[in-house]
Amino acid sequence: MKITDMCYCLPFLRRLSCSKGSGSQELGLLLSSQSPDGLFADMKVAEILVDRVLYSWVVYPHNYGFIPRTPCEDNDPLDALVIMQEPVLTGCFLRAKAIGLMLMIDQGEKDDKIIVVCADDPEYRHYNDINDLPPHRLAEICHFFEDYKKNENKEVAVNDFLPASAAYEAIKYSMNLYGDYILESVRQ
Repeated sequence: MKITDMCYCLPFLRRLSCSKGSGSQELGLLLSSQSPDGLFADMKVAEILVDRVLYSWVVYPHNYGFIPRTPCEDNDPLDALVIMQEPVLTGCFLRAKAIGLMLMIDQGEKDDKIIVVCADDPEYRHYNDINDLPPHRLAEICHFFEDYKKNENKEVAVNDFLPASAAYEAIKYSMNLYGDYILESVRQ
């Protein structure tokens, strides 16, 4: 997908907002998948498609999705790992709070992940930063992403976990890229 494809929106895609709420920022996320079923939201045809199947027995440790209107270097929206108690249906929109940024390289390319908690989950909504997660949880997340493509002979490296402030900077940067693209499109 190219940045030019980002101007297409799924019909059920709500407007992304970042607002201060109860002392923290919240944002809207459209979940594309919560398990290793390889779903992918195709912005051009406004459908959710099966894009890939994981080659190993591992399953995503949490719900997994993306933040709309946030193109990145890999031409996909920002990926988000959503920590919450329950799995959610594919395509669900939920309120979430970014608590950290996982720096990741996938086959030599930057593919960072935003770590978020569901803003409405009573168990996790009080988490405000990546350091609020137990160290074992961070190790599980790191281990999953370092291993999930090994059977495909593909290399993935998790380099670090950064605080919530870095996650919001990454989100703002990607939202600005999208905004700049839209403005440039209107000018033409």
